[in-house]
Amino acid sequence: MRQDGRVSLWLGNIATESSLDTYLGEGFPRDFGFLIKPRCEPEYAIGPPKGIAELVSRAFGARQWSAQAVEMAASQGWVEATTAVVFHAFAYERALIVNERAPLFFLGVVDFGG
Repeated sequence: MRQDGRVSLWLGNIATESSLDTYLGEGFPRDFGFLIKPRCEPEYAIGPPKGIAELVSRAFGARQWSAQAVEMAASQGWVEATTAVVFHAFAYERALIVNERAPLFFLGVVDFGG
């Protein structure tokens, strides 16, 4: 699933950073079918509700992929969120989703070349 030039993006409305940390360590692997390895941890943003563009704007390399992510989010009904989780150089496979009602929603993979 590691692939340069791609990011995999999850959105949600998790309230606190500690709740997100707990979820990423415990619930996320069950819900999405893979363990987060220490050297492959995601980047995330969490805070009050924001538009998707603003939420992902500070992520590494966002200038290359954020416009596509915003379009993808809008097409799936996401206008704002409190939480964005970004795995860099990673192409998650939707077929691995175990829990469709997980606290985070797998938005998709953005391919920006590279």
